Amino acid sequence: MSSGVIVLTKDHGYVIMNAALVSIVAMWHSINVGRCRKAAGIHYPETYAPKELAEKNVEAMRFNCAQRAHCNFLEALPCFIIPYFTSSLMFPKSAAVLGVAWNIGRIVYAKGYSTGNPKKRLRGSFSFLSIVSLMGLSFYSGYQILTGNIA
Repeated sequence: MSSGVIVLTKDHGYVIMNAALVSIVAMWHSINVGRCRKAAGIHYPETYAPKELAEKNVEAMRFNCAQRAHCNFLEALPCFIIPYFTSSLMFPKSAAVLGVAWNIGRIVYAKGYSTGNPKKRLRGSFSFLSIVSLMGLSFYSGYQILTGNIA
């Protein structure tokens, strides 16, 4: 059994910076939901405006959509972060670029969704391609390590 050493290169700095960006995007989601909550007059601990209110009140619908976008971000985060970091071990630049694309996609998704028209969320669906690409890089990285093809 051979052992390998993971060496962090200068390019891994991009990976770390993008990871920090993920936290900023998460905070932005929270702020967006809070802004929409205030505009809709929905008080804590309610997580969503009642359907009847959202059907009549555009601000309540925007709140529901912003809240759902935030939840979707949190649901997608493990699917992003795990392949992001595992693929970055061998491909830091590629992972960082795909990570930035994912972050931008999540913002576009949330901004579209937060209009109150759920179909506008699809504008940010390109973030899904980032996840799929990162998964591919993760599997390829694992294969490279298993076969001893690491530099």
